[in-house]
Formats: sequence, C-alpha cells, structure tokens
Amino acid sequence: MRRTGYLNGVANDDAPPNRVRELRERKGLSQAELARLANVTPSALNKLENGARRLDQHWMLRLAPLLDCAPPDLLPIEQNPNHLGDAERALVLLFRSADETQRRQIFAMIQALLSPEEIRRLFPEAA
Repeated sequence: MRRTGYLNGVANDDAPPNRVRELRERKGLSQAELARLANVTPSALNKLENGARRLDQHWMLRLAPLLDCAPPDLLPIEQNPNHLGDAERALVLLFRSADETQRRQIFAMIQALLSPEEIRRLFPEAA
C-alpha cells in the first residue's frame, strides 16, 4: 500500500501511524467495541488506526483511559521518548504503591547497583 500526504509524514510502510490498534488488541477489544466506548463511529476509529485521520490531542484524551494508558502512549514509540515498557511501568507502579520506608530501601538498592556517575546522571537533583 502506498502512503501519501499525512501518512508519509508520520509513518513508513513498515510502521503504523499510531499505537491505537496495538493497544486496542492488547486489551482484547474489537474496533466496534472501542468505537462504542469512545462514542465514535467504527469508520472514524478505523481511519484513525490506519492513519487517514490524525491522532490529535482530542483523540488521545478520549482513547487513552479506555485503553488503560497515558495519552502519549498512543504515539509511535519512536515519537515518545518517555514511553515505558511493561516492565518499566510495573516498577513505577510498585514504587508509587510503596510506603516511605520501602522507597528509601529502593533508593539504597539503586545506589548499591549503580556507580556514582550513573546516579548523578540519572538523579541530578540528588547531586
């Protein structure tokens, strides 16, 4: 399939224009189900997934809660430098659920594993 216009600017033939389809399928939703939940037509959602419709802030804010992700997670990974993989997201959730003592223990473990240079690079505010 030859991509033109908007699609050339955001994707090549090997990369989808966004991660909506990937995240929808991961959640086990059909296009029709997600369209119903988002209160949009299946045709509009199909155009979004295929790149014929732009993934703008309105779409991101509408779909992200339904797909259990942050709005930027709908962007292609290479366009989202703050993208978290599943393991990273799990660590963030564990840290957020930890109490203050557990958080201090986590930081102590990090300090034991990393060199002082790595710690300064990763945590400049702690330097």
